[in-house]
Amino acid sequence: MNMKTPNIYLFILTVGIFGGTACNQGHPLSNSELTAEADTTLVGPTWQLVAFLEADGDRILVENLPEWGRGYTVTFTKQNLKCNSSKSPCGKWHMKVQGHPNEGFFTYDIGSDGNQSLTIYFHGQTKMGQPDGSKENMFFNALKAAKSYRINGKQLRIFYSDEKVLLFEPAESSEGE
Repeated sequence: MNMKTPNIYLFILTVGIFGGTACNQGHPLSNSELTAEADTTLVGPTWQLVAFLEADGDRILVENLPEWGRGYTVTFTKQNLKCNSSKSPCGKWHMKVQGHPNEGFFTYDIGSDGNQSLTIYFHGQTKMGQPDGSKENMFFNALKAAKSYRINGKQLRIFYSDEKVLLFEPAESSEGE
Protein backbone atom coordinates (compact mmCIF):
# COMPACT_ATOMS: atom_id res chain seq x y z
CA MET A 1 0.00 0.00 0.00
CA ASN A 2 1.47 3.35 -0.93
CA MET A 3 1.04 6.56 1.08
CA LYS A 4 -1.37 8.08 -1.45
CA THR A 5 -4.11 5.51 -0.72
CA PRO A 6 -4.89 6.74 2.86
CA ASN A 7 -4.93 10.33 1.56
CA ILE A 8 -7.55 9.39 -1.03
CA TYR A 9 -9.74 7.83 1.68
CA LEU A 10 -9.32 10.91 3.87
CA PHE A 11 -10.24 13.16 0.94
CA ILE A 12 -13.38 11.10 0.14
CA LEU A 13 -14.42 11.12 3.81
CA THR A 14 -13.94 14.90 4.07
CA VAL A 15 -15.90 15.59 0.87
CA GLY A 16 -18.67 13.27 2.05
CA ILE A 17 -19.02 14.99 5.41
CA PHE A 18 -18.85 18.58 4.19
CA GLY A 19 -20.63 17.89 0.89
CA GLY A 20 -23.52 16.23 2.71
CA THR A 21 -23.83 19.18 5.06
CA ALA A 22 -23.80 21.67 2.21
CA CYS A 23 -26.43 19.75 0.27
CA ASN A 24 -28.70 19.61 3.29
CA GLN A 25 -28.74 23.39 3.73
CA GLY A 26 -30.83 24.02 0.61
CA HIS A 27 -33.33 21.26 1.30
CA PRO A 28 -36.91 22.52 1.77
CA LEU A 29 -37.30 20.43 4.92
CA SER A 30 -34.51 21.74 7.10
CA ASN A 31 -33.64 20.60 10.61
CA SER A 32 -36.49 21.64 12.90
CA GLU A 33 -39.04 22.87 10.37
CA LEU A 34 -41.20 19.71 10.52
CA THR A 35 -41.05 16.27 12.02
CA ALA A 36 -41.75 14.79 8.56
CA GLU A 37 -38.11 15.22 7.59
CA ALA A 38 -37.09 12.93 10.45
CA ASP A 39 -39.75 10.42 9.46
CA THR A 40 -38.62 9.88 5.91
CA THR A 41 -40.76 6.78 5.67
CA LEU A 42 -43.91 8.95 5.52
CA VAL A 43 -42.62 11.10 2.68
CA GLY A 44 -41.73 9.35 -0.53
CA PRO A 45 -43.46 6.02 -0.96
CA THR A 46 -46.85 5.74 -2.53
CA TRP A 47 -49.08 4.32 0.20
CA GLN A 48 -51.90 2.04 -0.95
CA LEU A 49 -55.04 1.79 1.18
CA VAL A 50 -55.49 -1.69 2.64
CA ALA A 51 -58.47 -1.16 4.95
CA PHE A 52 -60.81 1.22 6.71
CA LEU A 53 -60.72 0.26 10.41
CA GLU A 54 -63.56 1.24 12.73
CA ALA A 55 -63.17 1.89 16.47
CA ASP A 56 -65.40 -1.11 17.25
CA GLY A 57 -63.13 -3.49 15.35
CA ASP A 58 -65.16 -3.61 12.14
CA ARG A 59 -63.14 -3.25 8.98
CA ILE A 60 -63.67 -2.77 5.30
CA LEU A 61 -60.87 -4.53 3.47
CA VAL A 62 -59.98 -2.97 0.16
CA GLU A 63 -59.25 -6.43 -1.28
CA ASN A 64 -62.97 -7.22 -0.87
CA LEU A 65 -63.99 -4.23 -3.00
CA PRO A 66 -64.50 -4.59 -6.75
CA GLU A 67 -61.20 -4.42 -8.64
CA TRP A 68 -61.78 -0.80 -9.67
CA GLY A 69 -62.00 0.16 -5.97
CA ARG A 70 -58.60 -1.14 -4.94
CA GLY A 71 -56.44 1.69 -6.21
CA TYR A 72 -56.79 4.28 -3.43
CA THR A 73 -53.35 5.76 -2.85
CA VAL A 74 -51.63 8.62 -1.04
CA THR A 75 -48.16 10.05 -1.62
CA PHE A 76 -46.80 12.63 0.83
CA THR A 77 -44.31 14.90 -0.94
CA LYS A 78 -41.69 17.40 0.15
CA GLN A 79 -43.03 19.86 -2.40
CA ASN A 80 -43.64 23.15 -0.65
CA LEU A 81 -46.97 24.53 -1.77
CA LYS A 82 -48.00 28.15 -1.69
CA CYS A 83 -51.73 28.67 -1.90
CA ASN A 84 -54.17 31.49 -1.43
CA SER A 85 -54.97 31.16 2.28
CA SER A 86 -57.68 33.83 2.05
CA LYS A 87 -59.97 31.28 0.35
CA SER A 88 -59.45 28.33 2.70
CA PRO A 89 -56.89 26.89 5.13
CA CYS A 90 -53.93 25.40 3.36
CA GLY A 91 -51.21 22.98 4.38
CA LYS A 92 -47.59 23.65 3.65
CA TRP A 93 -46.82 20.42 1.77
CA HIS A 94 -48.43 18.86 -1.30
CA MET A 95 -50.02 15.37 -1.32
CA LYS A 96 -50.88 13.20 -4.30
CA VAL A 97 -54.18 11.39 -3.64
CA GLN A 98 -55.82 8.95 -6.02
CA GLY A 99 -59.30 7.62 -5.44
CA HIS A 100 -61.29 5.84 -8.08
CA PRO A 101 -61.95 7.28 -10.53
CA ASN A 102 -61.10 10.75 -9.19
CA GLU A 103 -57.95 12.46 -8.05
CA GLY A 104 -58.10 14.52 -4.86
CA PHE A 105 -56.23 17.78 -4.34
CA PHE A 106 -54.83 17.91 -0.81
CA THR A 107 -52.11 19.59 1.23
CA TYR A 108 -50.85 18.64 4.68
CA ASP A 109 -49.02 19.85 7.76
CA ILE A 110 -47.25 17.82 10.41
CA GLY A 111 -47.00 19.06 13.98
CA SER A 112 -43.58 20.18 15.14
CA ASP A 113 -44.16 18.81 18.64
CA GLY A 114 -43.00 15.30 17.73
CA ASN A 115 -46.32 13.57 18.48
CA GLN A 116 -46.97 12.71 14.81
CA SER A 117 -49.98 15.01 14.53
CA LEU A 118 -51.24 15.35 10.98
CA THR A 119 -53.62 17.88 9.45
CA ILE A 120 -54.83 17.30 5.90
CA TYR A 121 -56.57 20.02 3.88
CA PHE A 122 -58.94 19.22 1.01
CA HIS A 123 -58.92 21.58 -1.98
CA GLY A 124 -61.14 19.74 -4.45
CA GLN A 125 -61.24 16.76 -6.75
CA THR A 126 -61.86 15.81 -10.32
CA LYS A 127 -65.55 15.20 -11.02
CA MET A 128 -65.85 11.87 -12.80
CA GLY A 129 -68.87 9.75 -11.89
CA GLN A 130 -68.25 7.07 -9.29
CA PRO A 131 -69.32 3.45 -9.78
CA ASP A 132 -71.91 1.94 -7.42
CA GLY A 133 -70.32 0.80 -4.17
CA SER A 134 -67.42 3.24 -4.44
CA LYS A 135 -65.67 4.11 -1.17
CA GLU A 136 -63.99 7.17 -2.67
CA ASN A 137 -66.05 9.71 -0.73
CA MET A 138 -65.42 7.76 2.47
CA PHE A 139 -61.67 7.76 1.66
CA PHE A 140 -61.50 11.50 0.91
CA ASN A 141 -63.61 12.37 3.99
CA ALA A 142 -61.39 10.23 6.22
CA LEU A 143 -58.29 12.04 4.94
CA LYS A 144 -59.93 15.42 5.61
CA ALA A 145 -60.57 14.32 9.22
CA ALA A 146 -56.99 13.12 9.85
CA LYS A 147 -55.57 13.87 13.30
CA SER A 148 -52.35 11.86 13.53
CA TYR A 149 -50.35 9.06 11.97
CA ARG A 150 -48.11 6.17 13.01
CA ILE A 151 -45.72 4.07 11.00
CA ASN A 152 -44.98 0.56 12.20
CA GLY A 153 -42.75 -1.43 9.91
CA LYS A 154 -44.31 -1.23 6.46
CA GLN A 155 -47.71 -0.05 7.68
CA LEU A 156 -48.95 3.52 7.83
CA ARG A 157 -51.96 4.24 10.01
CA ILE A 158 -53.78 7.54 9.67
CA PHE A 159 -56.07 8.14 12.63
CA TYR A 160 -59.22 10.17 12.06
CA SER A 161 -62.53 10.96 13.78
CA ASP A 162 -63.46 8.84 16.82
CA GLU A 163 -60.48 6.46 16.68
CA LYS A 164 -61.07 5.30 13.13
CA VAL A 165 -58.03 4.33 11.08
CA LEU A 166 -56.98 4.24 7.45
CA LEU A 167 -54.47 1.40 7.07
CA PHE A 168 -51.91 1.66 4.26
CA GLU A 169 -48.98 -0.36 2.98
CA PRO A 170 -46.42 0.70 0.37
CA ALA A 171 -47.77 0.20 -3.14
CA GLU A 172 -45.96 -2.59 -4.96
CA SER A 173 -44.38 -0.17 -7.42
CA SER A 174 -42.90 2.00 -4.61
CA GLU A 175 -41.40 -0.65 -2.30
CA GLY A 176 -37.97 -0.44 -3.88
CA GLU A 177 -37.76 3.35 -3.72
